[in-house]
Amino acid sequence: MEQDAWAGRTESAAVLVRRIIEVRITRREFIPRAALTGISVAVIGCAAEVDSGGRLPGNAETSDSSPSVPAAGTGRSREKSRNGIMTFDTKRLPVMRDVVAPDGSDVRFLLGLKDGGMAHFELPPGQTSTAVAHRTVEEIWFFLTGRGELWRKQNDQEEVVAVEPNVCLTIPLGTHFQFRSFGDDPLAAVGITMPTWPGEGEAYEVKGPWDATVPL
Repeated sequence: MEQDAWAGRTESAAVLVRRIIEVRITRREFIPRAALTGISVAVIGCAAEVDSGGRLPGNAETSDSSPSVPAAGTGRSREKSRNGIMTFDTKRLPVMRDVVAPDGSDVRFLLGLKDGGMAHFELPPGQTSTAVAHRTVEEIWFFLTGRGELWRKQNDQEEVVAVEPNVCLTIPLGTHFQFRSFGDDPLAAVGITMPTWPGEGEAYEVKGPWDATVPL
């Protein structure tokens, strides 16, 4: 009976230890596996010893594949930290473009978080973008240089607005849009995409008011 009582107390200690770990993970307090090794946890009057293999009492084992306790020093733990916004990022605007957008503008990637990202868009002087719409994302643009016009259409709502430095506008989900650059300077803007850009196939070509001078 004494052994049964000890086993019961040990199992209860293991359950409580797991709960403590889960709370710390929920609060984004990272617990490396190495920190668990050799820890003595005093609960309900008994010492539940974590052995050198990192196992908890009551056969409650930690695992490198466990989503609750990431292994220290692994790529998974670093990724979890970033998803949990536990790290800071800083970046300068790239000199060269990263990709050409589906609308034909040059794109330089900036930074992002789990719910959105920012990029720099640039259309050369005298050029007109391809008219497109997005399947799942919406955007906010803030223009930095150049001047031009931007067309937006959604259902029965349609307009053309002048764009130049310090103009900010929205492109809600499903909006058809097209823009063109006037003057001697590139038309450039920074845009926030929400949620993050999912990849190829997100944008699709639509009919716009102007003939495009850049390829899709």
